[in-house]
Amino acid sequence: ENLIVILVILQNIVNMDVKKMSNPITQISVNKVFYPLTDILYYTRNTGVYIGHPLETPKHKYAIKKPIPIGRVNLVKKEANTLRQIIHPNVVRYIDHSEDPTEPYLVMELVDETLDGLIWREKISKEIIVKYLLQMPSFLNLFHRLGIAHTNINPGNIGYDISMNLKILDFSDAISCQYPSKQKIKCNSAAVLSPEFLLNDEINPLTDTYCAARVLECLLFGDYIVADEPITTIQEHYGHLPDSFFTLYRMMTKENPLERLKGLNLQKRVEEVIFDLEHVEVFTSNLFANEK
Repeated sequence: ENLIVILVILQNIVNMDVKKMSNPITQISVNKVFYPLTDILYYTRNTGVYIGHPLETPKHKYAIKKPIPIGRVNLVKKEANTLRQIIHPNVVRYIDHSEDPTEPYLVMELVDETLDGLIWREKISKEIIVKYLLQMPSFLNLFHRLGIAHTNINPGNIGYDISMNLKILDFSDAISCQYPSKQKIKCNSAAVLSPEFLLNDEINPLTDTYCAARVLECLLFGDYIVADEPITTIQEHYGHLPDSFFTLYRMMTKENPLERLKGLNLQKRVEEVIFDLEHVEVFTSNLFANEK
């Protein structure tokens, strides 16, 4: 019943914004810019994301993220401050933001596609999986260097642009996180899948590594595997994948975070998998054979 209520509320918000879309315009930003909103990209429980452009330059299309409910200025400032310190090809680019007390918002690079969208449209290919593997160490190593934990690495928060670059989205739950400190979290994020959260309600700098490995399940199966040992399910249905793939997954999902792959060791293991996958058809599996 609670889910139905939430869906109804979100639908009402969508309907109201659609009606306003004939002449929507944001409050002024910190850079003294107004942004007309032209389309709705998507809604979650906590945010509405739109396509917009600077009032004076309609050809420049951006993603405009507004919190739900409105007025959550500190949330917008926190994410804006995080993104402003990151310039990286695998992180969505900060453009601008508003600290208006009633209508704060964040302006970012527009990334139309996500891995989640590709999964739902059954567009995942070997090429996309290889691209994910190749670029995964780069953004994980970046977070480790910056001393932050994203906490919500999942297919819905991984953009995919026309140049086939991954773009990590949604830093609203990102926190400063360095060893030996651990952080308590209370949020609906991918970090809740990790052993450290399940055992202690905690995350650490290598929680993102665990989450990134489990994205591979979604790319292969369309969703997370519900099992005590997900790797067993992967091996049952994708036994033709090279041993290096299973070694990589196993070493990224170790129960003890300190034993998980990072840095050059992670990069080396990924390169081995890419080499071994060269002549392997990823989707030749018993899973799909049984569905015919």
